[in-house]
Amino acid sequence: MLRAALAFLALVVAVLVGGQIVLPRMAERRITRDLAATGKVRHVSVEAHPALKLLFERADRVEVDMAEARAGTGKVAKLLRRTSGARRLDARVDVVRVGPLQLRGVALHKDHDELSGEASVTNGDLAAALPRQLAVRPVEDPSGELVLEAAAGPLSVRARLAARDGALVIAPEGLLGGLGSLTVFKDARVKVNRVGSHVGADGFTLTAAGRLAS
Repeated sequence: MLRAALAFLALVVAVLVGGQIVLPRMAERRITRDLAATGKVRHVSVEAHPALKLLFERADRVEVDMAEARAGTGKVAKLLRRTSGARRLDARVDVVRVGPLQLRGVALHKDHDELSGEASVTNGDLAAALPRQLAVRPVEDPSGELVLEAAAGPLSVRARLAARDGALVIAPEGLLGGLGSLTVFKDARVKVNRVGSHVGADGFTLTAAGRLAS
């Protein structure tokens, strides 16, 4: 009887120890495979204690490092929603292509449902994403929000990017403000609470904070 109990205990320990090694590796391979459809993955790390929680799509921490990625805003929201089972997420991507625009040095962090991130856009990348006859440049603003000045010939207008009702909205300033605004990101799965920017010599860095919707 004692021998059988000890054998069973040894089996349980072997399963737990083996699972602690095998299950995170399996999760890393699955995440790598999913992300490979959107770009080039350099490294994925998954931590879970105990590892058995991975069977229920729960993890303590997930780290992702990618060289490049391609994603529309809907795809980004879907990927973020799929991370809801990870308590912490740290993702870094050298270059993300969203439509015609390139974002560089993209970093995303998640702590429970709270999200924060940043990305940089160079003046050259901004110009390449727009019609040749339209000149756009970032303007430093005391509020810290992103203000872009667009000029076409003798005409110029400024527009401000802001978080509004969980969405990212860009709206013209001054007399053209009454023309309305353009929603550049809105998804029920992700709520944007705050957006800011820092203008540099060769472009700007955009920061944002929000949360996953329950």
